[in-house]
Amino acid sequence: MSIHLKKWYDPVLNKLLMAFYSTFILISFFKKSILKINGVEGYDESWYNIIVDNLLWDWIMVILFMTLISMLTKYLLEKEIGWKKLLGIHFLFSIVLSFFIFYISNGILWIIGKMTFEEYLQGTKIYKILAVMDYNFLIYFSMTCLIYAYYYFFDYKQKINTIAKYEKIVSETELNLLKAQLQPHFIFNTLNAIYILIDKSSELAKKSVLNLSELLRESIKIGKRNLVPLHMEIDMVEKYVELLKIRYNDDISFKLNVEEGLHSCSVPNLIIQPLLENAVKHGFGVDYLKLDININIEGSGSNMVVVVKNNGVPLDFVDGKNEGTRLGIQNIIERLRHLYPNSYSFSMFNDNGWVVVRIQLPIEQEGK
Repeated sequence: MSIHLKKWYDPVLNKLLMAFYSTFILISFFKKSILKINGVEGYDESWYNIIVDNLLWDWIMVILFMTLISMLTKYLLEKEIGWKKLLGIHFLFSIVLSFFIFYISNGILWIIGKMTFEEYLQGTKIYKILAVMDYNFLIYFSMTCLIYAYYYFFDYKQKINTIAKYEKIVSETELNLLKAQLQPHFIFNTLNAIYILIDKSSELAKKSVLNLSELLRESIKIGKRNLVPLHMEIDMVEKYVELLKIRYNDDISFKLNVEEGLHSCSVPNLIIQPLLENAVKHGFGVDYLKLDININIEGSGSNMVVVVKNNGVPLDFVDGKNEGTRLGIQNIIERLRHLYPNSYSFSMFNDNGWVVVRIQLPIEQEGK
């Protein structure tokens, strides 16, 4: 087969068409066998004639010409011809093919001595061709519909895969933008804290700079990963807590509890640190000069529950919405939405003197 013809030939499609027509032939053989066995008039041919002259010969001819049908259909699809013109071409081709198959099949039978020339002339009269044209027409359009279904399904799958691929790229881009938005926000707030410390204690300011550099080194190590093992996230939290303790001394205290067995589970990168930052920024107030922050991480069935609570300034809700929600919290919600669509929960509420942030997300082992 030439390279040009290979462009229009699809071996998978031809195997599908062969399977379709082979099934049709088997059903036809079963029908003729039952009718012959029961002595129905018109079905008294020999088994040889039924199997070889009718079914097998018919199968060979159709299999040969259906390749032409599939190649023609692929050609017409790629040329993007209008559906009215497409129907006209197929209708004309089905009629031409009916005549062609009839003359060719009878001609071969004459050549191999299965019929005389007179029988050939008698067998190829127009009324005999018209007698089976409806059958040929039905077979032709059945196969054509199967071919179109194959190509449209193939095209649909390609489009779905392409859409999924681009959706993944868009989602990853948005996540990277969200992280890029979050890190400068965190650095800006930390540098402000260090600036305040310079006048109070240069030694503490130096220590804070060192802690910040360690945090940034860890952040670079993590790189563009959207998910990290929980133990890496905890390391980042502990380094950030050290920074906060330097600045606030005894005015702030932390408690951290992580259930055993969760340290290797995946969590979003920088998911807890913004919660601490938000707690400190909005927790201190005129009547709230000391702040306790508790972090609790535990399993709940197939989910991990992260709870960060503080005993600072209560949330101010207006029309059911928290007016104190800021960039860091919004950023976390957006990242959770991208990473765990329909399988996470996020809530903020006041509970008996505590401001509580609760995140629930699926437990996933690192690397899976």
